[in-house]
Amino acid sequence: MGFRPRAGSPGSSGRRSSTASFLDSFLFSAKVGIGSAFGTLLLAYPLALFLRRRRAGRALHRIGREDPLFVLALVAAFLILNAMAFHGVINGVLRRPAG
Repeated sequence: MGFRPRAGSPGSSGRRSSTASFLDSFLFSAKVGIGSAFGTLLLAYPLALFLRRRRAGRALHRIGREDPLFVLALVAAFLILNAMAFHGVINGVLRRPAG
């Protein structure tokens, strides 16, 4: 009994049905998805417990976590102000002559 290439691979002579190919792809995706979810939990839970401890520099860590949230709101506020400014999009549409 020698090496038999998998059906559908370059060395094979047979063709696989699309249902079997789909099932293989689906099962592989499901295994990778479930494995990565459990791997993330195994890494994230101990890290979260470690970051909960009181220690020096905790305020700096909090600032590092919350800054991206603040920057997003700040950029959105500037976008709204620029849209409503004198040369903004909204005022440009309202000032367009009718006709």
